[in-house]
Amino acid sequence: MPTKKTKPPGGASRGPQENRTDVSIAHDSAADNPTGPAEAAADWAVSLGLELQHWTEEAGAGASAPPDGRARDQGPDEPPPHGDADAPHVEVVPVIAVNRQPSHVRRKAWAAVRRCNDPPTLFERGDVFVQLGPHGARAVVSDALRGLLEDFAKWGKVTVDKGGEQKIIPVVIPGSLPATMLAQATHPLPPLDAIATTPCLGPRGELITRPGYHPDAKIYLIGDLHVDVPERPDAGQVHAARGLIIDDLLGDFPFVSDADRAHVVAALLLPVVRAMIPGPTPLHVIEAVAKGTGKGLLATVLGIVITGDNPAVTKYPAREGERQKTLMALLVEGAAIILLDNETKVLHSATLDAVLTATVWTGRILGVTAMARCPNRALWLLTSNNCQLGGDLARRTIRCRMDAGGEQPWLRDGFRHSDLPRWTQEHRAELAAALLTMARHWIAVGQSEYIDRVLGSFEPWTRTIGGILDAAGVPGFLGNLDEWYEVADSDAVEWSTLVTAWAEIYESRFVTATDLVLLADEHEVFGELLGRGGHRRDGSPDRGAVTCMGRALSSKRGALIAGHRIVKTQGRQGALYQALEVDPEGAEPLLNVRNLSAERAERVLNVEATGSAPLSPVESDGSTPLLNVLNLEGGYIKGKESERDIKRLREKEEGNCRVQADRAISSASPASDNAEEEF
Repeated sequence: MPTKKTKPPGGASRGPQENRTDVSIAHDSAADNPTGPAEAAADWAVSLGLELQHWTEEAGAGASAPPDGRARDQGPDEPPPHGDADAPHVEVVPVIAVNRQPSHVRRKAWAAVRRCNDPPTLFERGDVFVQLGPHGARAVVSDALRGLLEDFAKWGKVTVDKGGEQKIIPVVIPGSLPATMLAQATHPLPPLDAIATTPCLGPRGELITRPGYHPDAKIYLIGDLHVDVPERPDAGQVHAARGLIIDDLLGDFPFVSDADRAHVVAALLLPVVRAMIPGPTPLHVIEAVAKGTGKGLLATVLGIVITGDNPAVTKYPAREGERQKTLMALLVEGAAIILLDNETKVLHSATLDAVLTATVWTGRILGVTAMARCPNRALWLLTSNNCQLGGDLARRTIRCRMDAGGEQPWLRDGFRHSDLPRWTQEHRAELAAALLTMARHWIAVGQSEYIDRVLGSFEPWTRTIGGILDAAGVPGFLGNLDEWYEVADSDAVEWSTLVTAWAEIYESRFVTATDLVLLADEHEVFGELLGRGGHRRDGSPDRGAVTCMGRALSSKRGALIAGHRIVKTQGRQGALYQALEVDPEGAEPLLNVRNLSAERAERVLNVEATGSAPLSPVESDGSTPLLNVLNLEGGYIKGKESERDIKRLREKEEGNCRVQADRAISSASPASDNAEEEF
């Protein structure tokens, strides 16, 4: 680029140039120089004896100009350049000198980003630098930031030639600058918690209808859907809103119960009041008895009401590592709905277990090695036929079940709306207004909290959504939890089957993990965990299956399953497990003394002699007395009883039995004179 020779400080002069303005070499920000950035840059240039280059771009070319037409170096209260209010507006692209201290260059680069971010499209979401686009937000990685910086500023290097003249030579952005800017702990950008696609309520219940960024709520509203919502809805308005949602929108779906329908209304309400719920929200499972019942149609209708379009369907990856990356990408994007579709197998996912109870999710972004944090504000949906969930998923979900009652439910007819998606799109504004009316009615009547039932880990969600539904007269909220847990929690069903068979066959005897692998294989449970078919030639289970079973049993140590308490002890050749029946009255399980080593059993029985740990009554058949498991000391059972130890133990047991019998006789009421004869 041609440069002009420098002039002495006192003799610098320029003639007027149309549609051009001096470019400030980004040295000192307006905050550092009260005289303004243009004047400060000019002073710096004069001190170098260097006349500023006239690098300008017409407004609208390159990076977009601010909406009010001000030059980017012009402060909000400064007059137009050269004092000419009628002069055509031009966009000034600053020049950043790269041969300065790295921290200085970084600071000037951020200043250029902030100057061009009006109105804001660049945000900090959690600690992720994102750019808002037509389809949500995307993470700004190093290459993307380099492109933005090229648009936001010119980059030059101040040099001195052989003749002593100083020049500005155009250069590329320093290679490490974008990565260094992204690596900062925080970014000087407006925070973004959620991207709303329908008018909603802010954290304090304020109505948000204006498109764009709302800094107080940290919400960006996309779309200009006009809604008419009364501030204090009366009973008639609430009744009309409820009828529009329940009858017109959802009236043709064959919900099994009021609770199933109420949970769909809860899903519709969630994006409207999400900012008022400080905690996490559960997974909404849309399930049906058979295909063709309407699961996909219901998900489509929910998507149209909430976003104005069909929801994007996500196929849940099979590998846990890919699941983490997929969910993180969706959260960074700010998706209003995350829909996992048609999971026909039992769904086990530690990642999904964790993300459902997290308000801020930590994970890796594709293309970035560092971990990042991102808010979790989405509506989580899952569609399935007769859904089966593993791990902790069942207790972190609510059910929306449908049953059309026929063999071919897709052949039904006689619906209110022949094309429900089109009707929903045409009446989206009224539907959004109805949801807001129900929410504002709850606020107007005092925000009464729902206390009939609470879903663990989701208490704020329960109080808010349940309160809105209760105030609007929508019945059934959380009314099907018990039924849902019985059929959907595949882990609970399998454990109950295994423990019931275990107690029936082995009673209270100790067994090994190998025994239980064979038992599980016989009853066709835990096939996915153990890998059914992995047996050796002699019929014994594969070592991997035994190890998996041992870990599973250890995780259930002390748990109450099918009326039995799982107990783990350590034998000479490995871990031993016992299923102890719990007293129907709620007492702790009873442990047979014969299962103890001789040394430990004698120690326990000696404790009994002091009266501090009494034995339970002798069994009616005279068998070994039973001892409450709480009276045992910590530690493991070691060694194998010898014949002498067993004999001594039995003698001790018989002695205690006789002592207890004598005590029972002596405490009896006095007998009559002829008691012996009567006896």
